[in-house]
Amino acid sequence: MSFDTQSAQISAIRHIPASSKVKNAIVIIERVGYPNHDIVRTEASFLIDLKNSFLIGNEVTSMSHPAVRNVLRSLKGGTVTAKLDNVEAGSKYILDENSSEVKANPSLLGEERTRERSSALVERGEFLDLQRSVMQDTLAINAEAYASTLAAMLSTFSAPQANATATPTPAENTTAAAPAPAPAANAANVPVATV
Repeated sequence: MSFDTQSAQISAIRHIPASSKVKNAIVIIERVGYPNHDIVRTEASFLIDLKNSFLIGNEVTSMSHPAVRNVLRSLKGGTVTAKLDNVEAGSKYILDENSSEVKANPSLLGEERTRERSSALVERGEFLDLQRSVMQDTLAINAEAYASTLAAMLSTFSAPQANATATPTPAENTTAAAPAPAPAANAANVPVATV
């Protein structure tokens, strides 16, 4: 096998959970320019890739975590870089000690197999370097700025004003009401009656 460093734009990422049809949950990364050579990762390997790319924290341990869902959306249009070997369908390979088939049945060690589909293999011990799309990063920055501005505006309108005077409530008003001033006389010095 010949592994070389490849970098490509991510066209899609699909998460296929384990089910009756799929024995192990996997993540498939499709790349622009490599239509038949998708990168297939186990869930555990993909989570390590995300952590090593500083896209999620160490507290995230499951693909169902909201942080992973947000990152998956932001990776479309981003880039993936890794030491990869593009292998063709029909090529032969030997089962080694790291194969899931050998782990399930050690007697299969050293058996020759034929690849059913073309794919890209990641060099053992390496991880994928994943980068978000620039557009998604820009949208996230703008959304954060808008949210901060909105929060600042709301706090300005809801905060009490420093120079405002409080009007006492009737229970707080303990002084007797002052008598009303006498009505002013009109031009003829005739008192004006008030109703």
